[in-house]
Amino acid sequence: MISLATLIGLKVSAQQDPIYNQYMFNPLVINPAYAGSRNQMSIVILNRSQWLGFGGGAPNTQTASFHAPLLQGKVGLGAVITRDVIGPVSRTGFSGAYAYRLRLRTGKLAIALRTGLYNYVFDWNKIEYKDSEPLANESKTTGWVANFDFGVRYSTKNLYAGLTLLNLNNPNLNFLKSDTSSFASALSRHVNLTTGYALEFNRDWVLKPSTMLRYEKNPTGSTVNGRTQTSGILIADLNVSVLYKNMIWAGISVRSSKALIAVLEYNISKQLRLGYSYELTLSKLQTTNSGSHEIFIGVDFGRKQRPKLLSPRVYF
Repeated sequence: MISLATLIGLKVSAQQDPIYNQYMFNPLVINPAYAGSRNQMSIVILNRSQWLGFGGGAPNTQTASFHAPLLQGKVGLGAVITRDVIGPVSRTGFSGAYAYRLRLRTGKLAIALRTGLYNYVFDWNKIEYKDSEPLANESKTTGWVANFDFGVRYSTKNLYAGLTLLNLNNPNLNFLKSDTSSFASALSRHVNLTTGYALEFNRDWVLKPSTMLRYEKNPTGSTVNGRTQTSGILIADLNVSVLYKNMIWAGISVRSSKALIAVLEYNISKQLRLGYSYELTLSKLQTTNSGSHEIFIGVDFGRKQRPKLLSPRVYF
């Protein structure tokens, strides 16, 4: 059970889109402009279990993403199914992406739009009321929201850069509204900036540093009794990874929100790859949980050989 005192804190996380540790291995969930970039049909299934040992209310996320090129690579189509649960709030949704890809003299440019539809459920039975009456007469409150994203991505043989604007319409969702109190929720606007570079030392070793900057405007996206929460937050991920013999990716990330992350990807075959990450919390929450785990499986259809070493279109 979750106490009413923690409800506001949970609301902060509930409005945010999930944060992924392995964004470099599954870029479509971050940027719709990645659709079609692997030059064949690609599917990734991911599970993220956050703050193990925290008890009831710890975040848990599952995603299934699909994308493929069309019209000789000029167009990319993608889709993402998401299930996200934190505390009393669960979100299930589907989004579709359309990317138009241009071949420039120096590299490739992709411009994309994505729209999604999400169902939110607030389970009031998971709230523990110690010194107050229940805030709702029903056991569950549900609502639907639609959102729109924009993405752009530029890549060459050795580098890439991407910009994503998420939740452009800043859709609102009221979990509860009465004459005496109001808890309102919103999908807050995000700006994601991702960059990466591949440096080949020899045929066996490739170094690839990367970074993701994430700015979230009004992360709580909420109003409490008519008072709007207006703060913003900037989160930076800095990653350094190495590729060995075009088969094993291993790296480490540092997140400005006080987290240390180890990431690993293994290309089992020409079509199949697995990824895992472990996140160690360095904030005050460190004593309340044993870390976060993230695992994914990726399948490529039609690939005849392993990806080229220096292609950011493959690894990001």
